[in-house]
Amino acid sequence: MNPVRRSRDLPQPVHHTLIPQVAMRCRRNHRWSVAAAIALSIVMGTSAAMHRTLAQAPPVAGGDSRPAAPEPASDNEAAGVEPPDDQREQPSDVSDDQIRQWIEMLGSPKFAVRERAAIRLVNAGEKVVPELKQLAATSSDPEIRLRASELAKQIGQGNEEAKIEAFLSGKSENLDGWEIAKRVLGDTGSIRELYAEVVLEHPEIAGSLSGTARDRAIAMNAAAARVRKAMVEEGRFPNRADAVALLFPLIFDRGAISNEYELLLIRTLRGEAGSLLYQSATLSVPYQRLVGGWSRRTGIANRQDVLWLMMSHNVIHALPLALETLSASTDPETLTIALQAIARFGNQRNADSISKLLHDDRAVAVNGFIRGKASRTELGDAATATLAILYNIPLADVGFEAATIDPKFGFRPEEVGFAMGDKSRRTQARQRVLDRVKEINNADSKQDPVQLLVE
Repeated sequence: MNPVRRSRDLPQPVHHTLIPQVAMRCRRNHRWSVAAAIALSIVMGTSAAMHRTLAQAPPVAGGDSRPAAPEPASDNEAAGVEPPDDQREQPSDVSDDQIRQWIEMLGSPKFAVRERAAIRLVNAGEKVVPELKQLAATSSDPEIRLRASELAKQIGQGNEEAKIEAFLSGKSENLDGWEIAKRVLGDTGSIRELYAEVVLEHPEIAGSLSGTARDRAIAMNAAAARVRKAMVEEGRFPNRADAVALLFPLIFDRGAISNEYELLLIRTLRGEAGSLLYQSATLSVPYQRLVGGWSRRTGIANRQDVLWLMMSHNVIHALPLALETLSASTDPETLTIALQAIARFGNQRNADSISKLLHDDRAVAVNGFIRGKASRTELGDAATATLAILYNIPLADVGFEAATIDPKFGFRPEEVGFAMGDKSRRTQARQRVLDRVKEINNADSKQDPVQLLVE
């Protein structure tokens, strides 16, 4: 097992630190309360001392009149003592007759017998779960139904913890959806930790990855409902597992997602969860890949927020989304943020998509100041600034005296405007950038074709 570096000085194996958290999350996932855990420990405790004490206790007068279930013949069992580990039946050695006998023992009037049966059933593992579930559904005795149901949950929880421990230690890949997930995310210790968190907190998402589009739609709704409930009822902000669970199904299918789902996703990624994933040295790239998958399914209604988020988190998939926005939207503010994304991630090949906006005089920012005078930025000004950036023309040379290139957002709209009523400077700036673009294009066309290929 390769250690995963954390904020501490020394590396530690992933599973040593995460497994206690795994157990806690399993219990939370199964909605276990403290009271339920205590009750279950009373019914099915595993202390050998308790076994001996209870097995040796005299029967209570006037006890349960139900007929006793068949008693095990072993001397150890008759004494209420579990046999040594090397004498216990292993799950693969357990017969159907033994399982049926232990299930019948759950109805014994003797506590020690019921407890021994419970321990044997838990040790038998997944093999007994179907019969326990059937017993929980069909028994006429409410106590037996409860015992069977809790045993099935306990076995499932124990199996899940064991699977996750083996997964985190690198000994197993047997988690729902992992074969698909690792092709998208990669396979490192940090990624396995993150995926284990998703499996624990949103198991339906992991299970849907290899399913149908309908399976993923159902899982998405379940995950969204869980995140909203945690926010409203528990006052808990979405965590990184919530963020990945909401994003993951979006990479598989086509079609716009609901506005409600997208708003929840935007809120989640703009919060701490998105920041932690983006800033992580080991998780930022797979996170950006997931956000890129979302870009194919976002609607136009939230396009400004989506493009802003993608630029903030350095997601290069903002470029094709921005180019599509130029055709899909007529809103000047939405078009402006699309131009910012093109200036941030684009190149000269995108110039033709921008040129049609050069003479658009709709205002996109009116709160700036140029030389102490109120300024106005038009959509055409934003297009002019975008062309200048794509062609590496200094913004000051074009006429935007106070403008600077923004490393995240390309440019700031309020900086690429002109003083109110100053039409001549605006016209000169647009013509100046067109002349420079034409000059650069002509120079490129005269270069040796081999040199162009080298460049």
